[in-house]
Amino acid sequence: MSYKLDNFDNRKVGKLLNTLNVKEKKQFLCWLKSELSPKLYNVQQLYEMLVEGKAAEEIWRELFPGSNKRQTPFQDARFRKVESQLVAFLEEFLAIASFRKSRYARDLYLVKALNERDSSDLFDKEVRKVKRKIDKKFRFEREYYFMMYQLELEQQVQLNRDHTKRKAPAASLGHALDIWWLHEKLWLANHDLNFQNIKDEPIATLFVNEILELLDQEPQYQGYPLVEIYQKLYLLLRKGEGDAITVQQLIRQHAHLMGKRELKDTFSLLFNYYARKAKTYQEGPYTLNILFELVKWGIEDEIIFTNGFLPWNWYKNLITLCIHLGKLKEAYTYIHEFKPRLRAEEQADAFRFNLAHYHFASKHFRKAIKMLSPKYSNVYYEMHARLLMCKACYELEETDGLETRLRSLRVFINRQKAISPLLKKAYVNKIKLFEDLLKAYRVKDFEKLYQKIQHIKPLNADDWFLEKIQAHLSLSPS
Repeated sequence: MSYKLDNFDNRKVGKLLNTLNVKEKKQFLCWLKSELSPKLYNVQQLYEMLVEGKAAEEIWRELFPGSNKRQTPFQDARFRKVESQLVAFLEEFLAIASFRKSRYARDLYLVKALNERDSSDLFDKEVRKVKRKIDKKFRFEREYYFMMYQLELEQQVQLNRDHTKRKAPAASLGHALDIWWLHEKLWLANHDLNFQNIKDEPIATLFVNEILELLDQEPQYQGYPLVEIYQKLYLLLRKGEGDAITVQQLIRQHAHLMGKRELKDTFSLLFNYYARKAKTYQEGPYTLNILFELVKWGIEDEIIFTNGFLPWNWYKNLITLCIHLGKLKEAYTYIHEFKPRLRAEEQADAFRFNLAHYHFASKHFRKAIKMLSPKYSNVYYEMHARLLMCKACYELEETDGLETRLRSLRVFINRQKAISPLLKKAYVNKIKLFEDLLKAYRVKDFEKLYQKIQHIKPLNADDWFLEKIQAHLSLSPS
């Protein structure tokens, strides 16, 4: 009997199950039992066996034992039917869980339900109650204006149904919608502009110039903190207009008005702005200090955390910034301090690479090479590790075979679909620089390299190359 179900992790049911933590898996089972009819008991069986990690053959045998002690032949369509039913229940459970986490979904849908049932007294009381609640808890947040708009829309429906007995809502339906729309439009404009800056591809966001003009001219739309943040952030990302520190202070000051996801997105926009400035050698030194403090804030307040864990790339960003700023003691401390905050499956790669980077920066090149040698499961760490290995060999004047290593790295990078084209190009540029560095002998060669490194894009500013070139030219680092 052949089975095609050996790896459930690659199937939709497995991917959905992997989104649940231990507590949620228990909650789902209880909920599933309450929802299932006796005819669908095999859906519960399938779920329990998947959680236990049973093999496909064993699952099939227990789901469909057959009769007269004969095993029912495997039927993919029959199995997929049960699997699809479980998928449907998992999707519904996740949707309900998300609904329950919403800060206003229950209240809003209760208002809608009362309105649909034409329960006027209950409807009026609930609307007043919800308005008091959101006015107290969510004032000035993006969601506040959307909630007010939706509540007032329900009131308009009620008013149209019985306009002779009711007064129009006191709040302006149009104004609530305007403020919410301004929030959303400016938020989207910032993300479009960020994407444009990264990809170097123009994106036309409609009405942005009109919105900026409106905000300057109409007092009624001023004084809304998040609108002001997105307005100033957009001008900063577009032309570098305004003061980035002021924008950062505004975000810190009004962080409590943002949802967790919105704050993380806004933080990332500001980080990307500074990161782009840091990639230029002229702006780099000053900007790196700002980036360092920014990442520390993101970690301390868990702004950049995902599901309670510090992502490996932010862990690496912090250590890299420490090293670039010469804060080696802090780097060593943070490597150990924040390792437990990473996901368990990411800790080994992240800890080993960043400790190797620390040893490299401390000029302990043999130690660095030793830690860089085993392959990394994370393709990004593997890419970084291979280049760092080449640098360590160069420092030890062990240049035999370096060109082969660099060619191998180029092939590896080009094969990785997960790596963005922009990052690939930046690394290929580094490889080209490295190859030119290996071939350079005359002063004229290094002068050309010095000029080249000032203008090559993208590169992701790499001080190491500049230091090596300057050393050959007997120039002091700028």
